[in-house]
Amino acid sequence: IALFALRSYLRSHASLERTFEMIVLQILVPKESAEKEWGGGTEIQKIQEAIARTEAFFITIGGLKAQRGLKAWFTGRGDHFAFEMVAVGGQIKFFVAVPRGSQAYFEEQLHAQEPNAYIEEARDYNIFQPSGVILARTLALKRPGYFPVKSYKKLEVDPLNALVNAMNKVTETDGAALQYIVRSARKEWRRGGVRIARRMQQGMSLDKASAGGFWKAITGGFAAASGGKKKSGEPDKPYQLSPMEQEVVKGLEEKAAKFGIDVNVRIVVSGADRTRAQTSLDSITQAFFQYNVPQYGNMFVA
Repeated sequence: IALFALRSYLRSHASLERTFEMIVLQILVPKESAEKEWGGGTEIQKIQEAIARTEAFFITIGGLKAQRGLKAWFTGRGDHFAFEMVAVGGQIKFFVAVPRGSQAYFEEQLHAQEPNAYIEEARDYNIFQPSGVILARTLALKRPGYFPVKSYKKLEVDPLNALVNAMNKVTETDGAALQYIVRSARKEWRRGGVRIARRMQQGMSLDKASAGGFWKAITGGFAAASGGKKKSGEPDKPYQLSPMEQEVVKGLEEKAAKFGIDVNVRIVVSGADRTRAQTSLDSITQAFFQYNVPQYGNMFVA
C-alpha cells in the first residue's frame, strides 16, 4: 500500500512539472497553398489523399518507442502530444502542445507531410469567461481498442465537416476545445485483436471468438462431461463466417498491422449559460457518431 501511495504522489507531482515543460504551437496552412495542393480527382479522392498524409504523420508518433522502466512506472510517461481544435473569439484554431525536447522532431515530421504548414510558438489560449458555465466530457471506445471504428477510407464525406460545423456554432463570447492526448502504445495492445481474428478464421463466430479465456475452457469442459459432446460419428459442422464477420477479421488484421497510439479524447466548452454550453458539448460529441460501427466494429461513448 505504501509503495502505491508513493507512486501516486510522485505521479501527481511529475505530471504537474511536465505540464509546464510543454510548449504550445499554433498550426496554420496558407489558404493559397492549400488550394494549390488540392489537385485533380474527385472530391472524395482529394479528401482521402489529404487525410492519408495526416495518417502518415501519426504513424511516426506510433512508431516512437514507448517509455518503460522503473522511472516510467513511478512517475508516469512524459512522451505525449496534445492536438487541439479550438473555437475561441469566433475563430477555429489548431494548436499542438509538445514536450520542449520534442519540438524539433515534431516540426520535422509535420513538414514532411505538410511542407506549407506554418508553425509558430503561441501563448496558451483561454476559452473561459469570468462568469458562465463550463462543461467537459471524455470519449472512450465501447469495445477494446483493437476493434476498429470506421476509417476515412469508408466515409463518403469529409469527416472534418461535422466538427467544423459544430465548432462554428459556438458564439464569439463562448468557447470550445476538442483535445486529443496521444502517445505511442506498447505493442501488447494488438494481441487481443490478433487472437480473435485467428479464432474466427478457424471457424468461430465473433461472439465465441471474443469470449475465450480460462473460465470459458472450464465451463466448456463441464458441458462436454455432462453430455454436450457430439455423438460418435457425427460430422463436424464448421461455422461459416458471414460477409460482415469476414469484414471484422479484415478490420482486426488491418488495425493490428499498424503502429498503435494511446489516445484520450476530451471536450471542454464554456457558455454564458448551461443551455448554450450543453448544446455545444452535444454537437461536438455527435460529430464522432459518423465513425461508429455498432454491431461488428467499435463506437464512441461519452
